[in-house]
Amino acid sequence: MRVWLADEEIHLRQAQQRAILALLVLSEHAPVTPERLIQTLWTGEPPASARNVVHTQVKRLRQAFEPNRTSRSRSTVLPSAGDGYVLHRGSASVDLWQFRSLVRRATRARACHDDAAVFAHLGEAVSLWRDTPFADVAPVRDSELARALGEEYACAVGWYAEAGIQTGHAGEVLSLVEQAAHARPLDEAAQALLMRAYHATARRSDGFAVYQRTQQALAEELGVDPGRELRATYEALLRDKLASRPAPADQTNPSKMMLRMLLALGVDPASIPESVGRRAAMLRRHLDVIADIQPSYSTGL
Repeated sequence: MRVWLADEEIHLRQAQQRAILALLVLSEHAPVTPERLIQTLWTGEPPASARNVVHTQVKRLRQAFEPNRTSRSRSTVLPSAGDGYVLHRGSASVDLWQFRSLVRRATRARACHDDAAVFAHLGEAVSLWRDTPFADVAPVRDSELARALGEEYACAVGWYAEAGIQTGHAGEVLSLVEQAAHARPLDEAAQALLMRAYHATARRSDGFAVYQRTQQALAEELGVDPGRELRATYEALLRDKLASRPAPADQTNPSKMMLRMLLALGVDPASIPESVGRRAAMLRRHLDVIADIQPSYSTGL
């Protein structure tokens, strides 16, 4: 996380200050209470002085952002809001907020099937991304908010790549698609998108290799066959006919169903035993348990 005041970079060396600022950025204009900050800053029982520590660190952030502000005047960058604090939209320029604004514009363009606008908006949004979010802010880096932000980026990359394929810019998005697919080897949508990108760049053989690799990974890791979207993309490769749009989302996608059920039980897929047969047997037992206790479970990944 990097911070500038005008053209001069501010180095926030205290971890607690970086964590507080990160939470304010992630909350995007919504006030963050001292209790929420305390919960993030201390993993165990917080000290009795925790609230005072938070207040002091906020005070120091205000001093860093507004060096000429008098001590009794209201902060315009990091004002109090009720019992909490908020980073004021009009006083700060934040890459994450700009990213989300561009994604919202792309969402509207996507609803109108305007692929050129989607490609333009998301190209600008993706260019704002810098490595792992808040990698240097340990209390926030592994939080639910940071993980959700990672999902926002993955979705934006997927839409950007799809729009690029539709508008003849597959070569420009290919490296991003490859990175996303490599990071999510069991994500069938990411693998299908990579296959379509290879198809659009006249690399069908690489597309077939992705399908075979994914098919094997799904069998070994989850004991399931490819779902509808991955199969449809494979069939398009066989016919050498690039589909104008990806196949509709498959609500019965076997790998996603399996992953949903594992998550419902709090089971890490990576913890399933190495043997394919043992994995499949254990997974089916999980399925049976879910069927008994949560027959209507439908939360998506």
